[in-house]
Amino acid sequence: MTARDSKATIKTLIKKRYAYFDHIEIWVDTETKILDRSTRQKIKKQGANVSIVPLKISPFQGEYRTKLELTQVNPQVLQILQAAFDQHACAYLIARIEFTVDWVTETPEQARTLQRLFEQYFIHRCRRRAAPPFYFENVHQDADSAGTSYFSPKDSRGLVPLIYSSRQKRRSGDQPCAHFEYRLTTTAACKRHNFRVLQDLIECDILAFMRQHVTFIAKPSKEDVGRALASAANPSRRTLERCCNDFFKQRQTTLEQIPIQQLLSWLPELHALAQKKTPAHLTKIADLFFK
Repeated sequence: MTARDSKATIKTLIKKRYAYFDHIEIWVDTETKILDRSTRQKIKKQGANVSIVPLKISPFQGEYRTKLELTQVNPQVLQILQAAFDQHACAYLIARIEFTVDWVTETPEQARTLQRLFEQYFIHRCRRRAAPPFYFENVHQDADSAGTSYFSPKDSRGLVPLIYSSRQKRRSGDQPCAHFEYRLTTTAACKRHNFRVLQDLIECDILAFMRQHVTFIAKPSKEDVGRALASAANPSRRTLERCCNDFFKQRQTTLEQIPIQQLLSWLPELHALAQKKTPAHLTKIADLFFK
């Protein structure tokens, strides 16, 4: 399927988008009850759930003694929580954030088609050259709810993107949808993306965040080759073969079956990838998913 066909299909399949925080984890430095009954009721009225879990004393958690776990979070819930924190004057640390988008479709088959289209263009880039660029993992055994998660096993740095086409839906009700999560699973990852206080989450535009951090490239298995060829003005067949062997001999994805002339035809795009430039047609595809 060409990029033009993909764009037309994406436009047809997506009927509506729901962007929200599927899960937020916050550590608090007090063991007292910071959320009274009325505050919990206010949070429930917004369609969110909250649970309070005592933290075991650990050097990794420092002075934090309580963990708040919130699901289906919207800005109104965060404002209620901010008021409770201000009232008790407690310090807190954002430890986990799950940014979520539900793409609603008319049928489950369309949701699976949309998932396959997303996977065709999406890659979560690995930060260590020694690790594979990405790998796949089934999230559920049930075929109808099977999904794919992407992350670097050696150096994920707290980033775990995940997509699947069927799940227990909340924001989208019973409508079929393709569900995508971009997870910051460590305190360091949250800080690195400048999510230090609740106000940062309240002001966050989730779709804009997705457009900025979710990477789309046309040939995911060619990323390392593009980086290698960036300095080669007129690479020969031998140069390309050597690059393929050097970069992919320890990878799960290989280029052994790809004709060398086809690689040569991809050179302009590979150079763009090596220079960290996103081809224009892929930018448009990303905008279709997260506009």
